[in-house]
Amino acid sequence: MFKKLFILVVMISLLAVSLTGCDTFSRLRKSKELAIEIILIDGPPKGYNQYITKIDSIYYPLDEIWVFIDVKNLSFEMRESEMLEEPGRWINIEQKLEVYGPNNNLLLEQFMFYNEGFLRLDFNLDEAYFVNYFSVPFKPYIGEYKIVVTIWDHLKGVIAVDSVNFIVKPNKILPIKKSI
Repeated sequence: MFKKLFILVVMISLLAVSLTGCDTFSRLRKSKELAIEIILIDGPPKGYNQYITKIDSIYYPLDEIWVFIDVKNLSFEMRESEMLEEPGRWINIEQKLEVYGPNNNLLLEQFMFYNEGFLRLDFNLDEAYFVNYFSVPFKPYIGEYKIVVTIWDHLKGVIAVDSVNFIVKPNKILPIKKSI
Protein backbone atom coordinates (compact mmCIF):
# COMPACT_ATOMS: atom_id res chain seq x y z
CA MET A 1 0.00 0.00 0.00
CA PHE A 2 2.86 2.38 0.81
CA LYS A 3 4.33 1.94 -2.65
CA LYS A 4 1.01 2.83 -4.27
CA LEU A 5 0.66 5.90 -2.06
CA PHE A 6 4.21 6.95 -2.81
CA ILE A 7 3.64 6.67 -6.55
CA LEU A 8 0.35 8.56 -6.31
CA VAL A 9 2.00 11.56 -4.69
CA VAL A 10 4.78 11.81 -7.23
CA MET A 11 4.69 15.06 -9.12
CA ILE A 12 5.79 15.46 -12.72
CA SER A 13 9.50 16.04 -13.14
CA LEU A 14 10.63 19.00 -15.14
CA LEU A 15 13.78 19.70 -17.05
CA ALA A 16 14.47 23.23 -15.98
CA VAL A 17 17.06 25.32 -17.67
CA SER A 18 18.46 28.79 -17.64
CA LEU A 19 17.82 30.52 -20.93
CA THR A 20 20.71 32.97 -20.69
CA GLY A 21 24.28 32.85 -21.91
CA CYS A 22 23.72 30.54 -24.87
CA ASP A 23 27.12 31.01 -26.52
CA THR A 24 29.55 29.95 -23.79
CA PHE A 25 30.74 26.66 -25.27
CA SER A 26 34.25 25.48 -26.06
CA ARG A 27 35.64 22.44 -27.86
CA LEU A 28 37.25 21.30 -24.59
CA ARG A 29 33.94 20.79 -22.80
CA LYS A 30 33.01 17.92 -25.14
CA SER A 31 35.93 15.87 -23.80
CA LYS A 32 34.93 16.22 -20.14
CA GLU A 33 33.04 13.45 -18.38
CA LEU A 34 29.35 13.70 -17.60
CA ALA A 35 28.80 14.52 -13.93
CA ILE A 36 25.78 15.16 -11.72
CA GLU A 37 25.27 16.42 -8.19
CA ILE A 38 22.07 15.95 -6.18
CA ILE A 39 21.05 18.65 -3.71
CA LEU A 40 17.95 18.56 -1.50
CA ILE A 41 16.39 22.02 -1.61
CA ASP A 42 13.71 23.84 0.31
CA GLY A 43 11.03 24.47 -2.32
CA PRO A 44 11.24 25.09 -6.05
CA PRO A 45 14.34 26.82 -7.46
CA LYS A 46 14.10 30.22 -9.15
CA GLY A 47 16.75 29.28 -11.72
CA TYR A 48 20.13 27.65 -12.06
CA ASN A 49 21.75 27.48 -8.59
CA GLN A 50 19.06 29.83 -7.28
CA TYR A 51 17.61 27.82 -4.43
CA ILE A 52 17.69 27.41 -0.66
CA THR A 53 19.50 24.24 0.43
CA LYS A 54 17.57 21.99 2.84
CA ILE A 55 19.86 22.04 5.86
CA ASP A 56 18.81 19.01 7.89
CA SER A 57 17.39 16.53 5.30
CA ILE A 58 14.61 15.60 7.75
CA TYR A 59 11.04 15.30 6.51
CA TYR A 60 7.62 14.51 7.99
CA PRO A 61 4.42 13.02 6.54
CA LEU A 62 3.00 15.12 3.66
CA ASP A 63 6.21 17.19 3.30
CA GLU A 64 7.38 17.88 -0.25
CA ILE A 65 10.88 16.69 -1.10
CA TRP A 66 12.54 18.87 -3.76
CA VAL A 67 15.54 17.43 -5.58
CA PHE A 68 17.88 19.69 -7.60
CA ILE A 69 20.15 17.77 -9.99
CA ASP A 70 23.04 19.80 -11.38
CA VAL A 71 24.19 18.30 -14.70
CA LYS A 72 27.69 19.03 -16.00
CA ASN A 73 29.24 18.30 -19.40
CA LEU A 74 26.22 17.22 -21.41
CA SER A 75 27.22 16.52 -24.98
CA PHE A 76 25.33 17.97 -27.92
CA GLU A 77 25.22 17.89 -31.70
CA MET A 78 24.66 20.88 -33.92
CA ARG A 79 21.81 19.89 -36.24
CA GLU A 80 19.51 21.55 -38.67
CA SER A 81 15.78 21.13 -38.55
CA GLU A 82 13.30 21.34 -41.40
CA MET A 83 10.95 23.37 -39.22
CA LEU A 84 13.55 25.79 -37.81
CA GLU A 85 15.61 28.32 -39.74
CA GLU A 86 18.83 28.07 -37.74
CA PRO A 87 20.76 24.99 -36.63
CA GLY A 88 20.55 24.26 -32.92
CA ARG A 89 22.04 22.20 -30.14
CA TRP A 90 20.48 18.77 -29.76
CA ILE A 91 20.93 16.46 -26.79
CA ASN A 92 19.94 12.83 -26.30
CA ILE A 93 19.56 12.01 -22.61
CA GLU A 94 17.46 10.03 -20.14
CA GLN A 95 17.01 10.53 -16.42
CA LYS A 96 15.90 8.02 -13.78
CA LEU A 97 15.10 8.85 -10.16
CA GLU A 98 14.74 6.03 -7.63
CA VAL A 99 13.72 6.23 -3.98
CA TYR A 100 14.67 3.39 -1.64
CA GLY A 101 13.02 2.98 1.76
CA PRO A 102 14.50 2.11 5.15
CA ASN A 103 14.55 -1.61 4.26
CA ASN A 104 16.31 -0.90 0.91
CA ASN A 105 13.07 -1.68 -0.95
CA LEU A 106 12.43 0.32 -4.14
CA LEU A 107 9.47 2.62 -3.48
CA LEU A 108 9.58 4.90 -6.50
CA GLU A 109 11.09 4.66 -9.96
CA GLN A 110 10.54 7.60 -12.26
CA PHE A 111 11.87 8.08 -15.81
CA MET A 112 12.20 11.27 -17.82
CA PHE A 113 12.92 11.52 -21.55
CA TYR A 114 12.78 7.72 -21.80
CA ASN A 115 13.27 6.80 -25.48
CA GLU A 116 12.56 10.39 -26.53
CA GLY A 117 15.53 10.61 -28.90
CA PHE A 118 17.01 13.98 -29.71
CA LEU A 119 15.73 17.13 -28.01
CA ARG A 120 16.55 20.63 -29.20
CA LEU A 121 17.54 22.90 -26.38
CA ASP A 122 18.78 26.44 -26.86
CA PHE A 123 20.32 27.33 -23.53
CA ASN A 124 23.66 27.29 -21.81
CA LEU A 125 24.41 23.61 -21.22
CA ASP A 126 26.73 24.64 -18.37
CA GLU A 127 23.55 25.65 -16.55
CA ALA A 128 21.49 22.50 -17.17
CA TYR A 129 19.61 20.97 -14.28
CA PHE A 130 16.68 18.74 -13.46
CA VAL A 131 14.15 19.35 -10.72
CA ASN A 132 12.11 16.50 -9.28
CA TYR A 133 9.76 16.59 -6.35
CA PHE A 134 7.44 14.23 -4.57
CA SER A 135 5.56 14.13 -1.28
CA VAL A 136 6.05 11.96 1.76
CA PRO A 137 2.87 9.86 2.21
CA PHE A 138 0.53 10.38 5.15
CA LYS A 139 1.62 7.08 6.76
CA PRO A 140 5.23 6.57 5.67
CA TYR A 141 7.85 4.14 6.81
CA ILE A 142 9.94 5.91 9.43
CA GLY A 143 13.69 5.93 8.92
CA GLU A 144 16.42 6.70 6.42
CA TYR A 145 15.68 6.81 2.68
CA LYS A 146 17.99 7.04 -0.31
CA ILE A 147 17.46 8.89 -3.58
CA VAL A 148 19.51 7.62 -6.53
CA VAL A 149 19.61 9.58 -9.80
CA THR A 150 21.02 8.21 -13.04
CA ILE A 151 21.55 10.25 -16.21
CA TRP A 152 22.39 8.66 -19.56
CA ASP A 153 24.05 10.81 -22.22
CA HIS A 154 23.45 8.76 -25.36
CA LEU A 155 25.66 10.95 -27.57
CA LYS A 156 28.76 10.14 -25.49
CA GLY A 157 27.54 6.73 -24.40
CA VAL A 158 28.16 7.57 -20.73
CA ILE A 159 26.24 7.38 -17.47
CA ALA A 160 26.46 9.52 -14.32
CA VAL A 161 25.02 8.42 -10.96
CA ASP A 162 24.69 10.25 -7.65
CA SER A 163 22.73 9.65 -4.47
CA VAL A 164 21.61 11.45 -1.35
CA ASN A 165 19.98 10.28 1.89
CA PHE A 166 17.12 11.80 3.83
CA ILE A 167 15.23 10.88 7.00
CA VAL A 168 11.48 10.60 7.53
CA LYS A 169 10.27 11.07 11.08
CA PRO A 170 6.75 10.72 12.50
CA ASN A 171 4.70 13.86 13.00
CA LYS A 172 5.48 15.71 16.15
CA ILE A 173 2.63 15.24 18.59
CA LEU A 174 1.95 18.31 20.64
CA PRO A 175 0.62 17.83 24.17
CA ILE A 176 -3.05 18.62 24.54
CA LYS A 177 -3.92 20.99 27.35
CA LYS A 178 -6.85 19.80 29.35
CA SER A 179 -9.21 22.44 30.58
CA ILE A 180 -10.83 21.99 33.94
